[in-house]
Amino acid sequence: MHTSSHLLNRPGDVHGFRWRSASPIAQNDSNIIAEDASIQVVAPGVLINDSDPKGGPLTITTAPVALPTHGTVVLSSNGAYTATHDSRETTGNSFVYEVCDNEMLCDTATVSITVVPVNDPPNPINDSISVAEGSSASQSAPGVLGNDHDAEGDTLTVTTTPGTRLINPQ
Repeated sequence: MHTSSHLLNRPGDVHGFRWRSASPIAQNDSNIIAEDASIQVVAPGVLINDSDPKGGPLTITTAPVALPTHGTVVLSSNGAYTATHDSRETTGNSFVYEVCDNEMLCDTATVSITVVPVNDPPNPINDSISVAEGSSASQSAPGVLGNDHDAEGDTLTVTTTPGTRLINPQ
């Protein structure tokens, strides 16, 4: 696309033309990533929906214009990228990239990344009970679960399995 401007006032006026080349058009992108995971997008990656009105080649500036808040991203000039989530639960993430044509005209777009939560395993803490010889022991609720924690706040249960107990008299 070219634009021009001129002013005609009287016969003999000089006409001036100003040509401006059209910049590339960068389109926003989105992706989904699991909590604590990475995603690798191959070329053309973010360039898949970007265009140059003049039909020329496009390249990505490999340093993001705006880095992700909750993780890292590595961009390649061919549009490929690797994004890694930094293990915050389900905090969404985004980064801004710049696409340029061979005339160094550029545009920016945002890649929004939705983070899907993962059910993390509970964090059990070892327990110990001392019992005098010939006695028995019991614990009321929450029992051995009292010092354990689940990141998502899920209810914890105890599953017992039959087995042999080894008593070490010391």
